[in-house]
Amino acid sequence: MVARLASGDTLPVFRVKYWTFPDSSPAALQLEYEPPFDVTDTAAVRKLATSVWPEFAPHVERLELTMAILTATNMRRASAIQLRAAAWHSWGFVARRDSAHAWRFDGDSEVLPPANPRAPLRIFFPNGAPVEINEKRLKERFGIP
Repeated sequence: MVARLASGDTLPVFRVKYWTFPDSSPAALQLEYEPPFDVTDTAAVRKLATSVWPEFAPHVERLELTMAILTATNMRRASAIQLRAAAWHSWGFVARRDSAHAWRFDGDSEVLPPANPRAPLRIFFPNGAPVEINEKRLKERFGIP
């Protein structure tokens, strides 16, 4: 899958996942993508996550969630004859909405940019068909009012 940002840039997407947790922590929506640089550059990872957030946030807010996860992952694949291997390195941020409805990454006092409902993140399958984050179906499946 590929995410097309409002800027026109694209990011490979590994998954969009709705998480529930057994310890009664709030549910979360995760976006896992591949940045165009190594995730060891955590300042660049944070800058990209902050720029992706306003486009991902409308999906999170439509589900009325108070937590989201943005994960930058570098995946390296190798194969020889019949052997295949993959290695990945990830760096992620958990965003939480506070009682004033402001979003922040965990451990950070800086407020994230507001959701941009006019430019929600657009995610596409390799054949060009759009991936729909069907909020209604997710709510039904997980019993969300």
